[in-house]
This record gives sequence, structure tokens and C-alpha cells, in this order.
Amino acid sequence: MSQKKFDALKWYKKHSDNKKLNKRNTKSLSGFLLIWSALEYGYFNNRIPLSKEGLLELGRIANNLIIPNDYLRFIHHFHHRYFIKIEDEEILFNTLNLEHKHEEFVRSTIRNCFPPENFIPSLFLIANRFRNNFIHGRKEPIKLHLYEKQFNILNKFLTKFIDETFLNGEINKNRLNNRN
Repeated sequence: MSQKKFDALKWYKKHSDNKKLNKRNTKSLSGFLLIWSALEYGYFNNRIPLSKEGLLELGRIANNLIIPNDYLRFIHHFHHRYFIKIEDEEILFNTLNLEHKHEEFVRSTIRNCFPPENFIPSLFLIANRFRNNFIHGRKEPIKLHLYEKQFNILNKFLTKFIDETFLNGEINKNRLNNRN
């Protein structure tokens, strides 16, 4: 007897009022979770667990091995989202819920699209917030369809970063040593 494949989206819709959530707009989210998992596996371990400081360090190390300006298109996307598109720019930017000690760093980098050495670290902090906001419920699953574009952009950023750096031994040489 073959079992019917479980449909989580169908199950979820029975427990919510959201009719806009569909397979297409959850695809970017599921992709994000897979890509984030690859990032964690490739660059973090028990000795160096994933943390905001670890992401900042990874971004700074990567700046010496990649061309940060190649990531300007992702910065431009968030610049437009947070500082061009709306009248009161602080409202939407504040929904990221960045820690106070990182807030001005990211705000300044995204608002000014400068300096290039802050691009990767800032994008990592934004991606981390989207991850945490989703996993810890701040993105309210009933509104996930509103974040499809953001997860798509973050997927492109993360895959570009991983593709350009994962096989480069320099990035992890002094960070991970032995995978635990």
C-alpha cells in the first residue's frame, strides 16, 4: 500500500486564513532554508558556531578573497527596499530587528551603498535576521507571501557567496581547522 505524500502547505492552510500562500511563494523560503543550512555546514562548526560575530568575521575574511563590489546589486536592492521606497524609512528598516550594536553599521552601509568592505557583513546580518525572524515567528507565516522577493534576493546573495568561496581553503583555514 503506497502512502500519500504529506502536503504541509495544504495542512497549514487548514489552520490559517491565508489564501495567498502557495507553492510558488513558499519556494523561495524553502530554498533559503536549504541554502542557509549549506552556509552553516560550510563555514561553521562546534568550535565556531554560527553567530552574528561569526558572520561578520566570515564577511571580513571573504573581502580579501572576492570582489565586494560584485555584491553591490544586493545592497542596491535593500537600499531601495528600506530607504527609497517608503516615506518613513525607519519603520520598515526597524522590522529587521537588528541588535543595537549592529543596527547603525547595517543602516549606514545600506543607506549609503558604501563602503564595499561592509557589503558582505551587512548582507549576512540581514540574511540572519530574515532567518531568525522567520524561525522565531516574527515573519508571521500568514504573511510569508510578502517576503518572497526578499528570500529570492537573499538566496542569490548566499549562493553567489558560497559558490565563490566554499572551495577556497583560505576562508576556513584558520577558522575551522577540524570539522567537529
